[in-house]
Amino acid sequence: MSWSPEFFNPSVPDWCRDECSYYVTWAFGNKCKYGCPYCYVEKSKYKYRPREHSEKKIIQAWDNMFDEYGPVFMSLSGMEPGDDLFLLSRILNLGHYACLTTNFSMSIDDMLELIPQRKVVIHPTFHPHKDDFSQFLMKVLMFKTAGYRVPVVAIVGYPPIVHKIDEWVATLGLYEISVNVVPMRFVEYDGKPMPEGYTQEQREIIGRHCGGVVFDDQAQVRRLNIRACAAGHATATIAMDGTVLRCGEDIPIGGNLFEDGIIKFMDEPKGCNMEFCQCGNLVAYHIEVD
Repeated sequence: MSWSPEFFNPSVPDWCRDECSYYVTWAFGNKCKYGCPYCYVEKSKYKYRPREHSEKKIIQAWDNMFDEYGPVFMSLSGMEPGDDLFLLSRILNLGHYACLTTNFSMSIDDMLELIPQRKVVIHPTFHPHKDDFSQFLMKVLMFKTAGYRVPVVAIVGYPPIVHKIDEWVATLGLYEISVNVVPMRFVEYDGKPMPEGYTQEQREIIGRHCGGVVFDDQAQVRRLNIRACAAGHATATIAMDGTVLRCGEDIPIGGNLFEDGIIKFMDEPKGCNMEFCQCGNLVAYHIEVD
């Protein structure tokens, strides 16, 4: 059955599913203070560049989106979204919802003041080469105490810190916070491509906390056997320049959100030429071969 706004969108969290029919991934963050050695974004086309559209155009586009589709749930990707809290605050106050993945490098006071608790879920990312764990934990608990949803913390499996991950997971578990350990990808460490360069011990530690898919050879299990996918119909990806894509594979569906002022979702699910689907979220939009 094709997905439609009459049915729930599987990528939208249950706490706002009754309000949000559409899910959008947006490369919102265009800069970051950390410069992590394992950050593939630093080495990609998403590395910092000035925004190509004015804040007025961006806000108008999201205002149009609300008028056309109602509240949209957006997953903010790119670099550090907390560096643009004032813009994000204005967009959320139009009526939209968001997942805010952040390293807490922004002003904590500004975030507590500007970002409404009921509109966001916060996914903190811990970077041990920049932050002390006790200080990071204090920030996480500050947001939980203030009423924000903080269900999970992400930690990149950087080889020098992998041996500490079990301890950090146990500590966060005391506060009912899950941990997702993200294997390094698309970069090298000590002259070896990752994630192939992990030792067996490191693979075992990461494997305990990674949500099931650890390394590229294991990710290939999502071989496509579908006749259609609702990516682009129920969901879309917005590149940093506003280009509207079907998903993270850079497949355009036409138009530019900030130039056109609206996303024109596909009328129905369509086929896909990709041999493998690496995205856990989008598997829920597959329509299998009969």
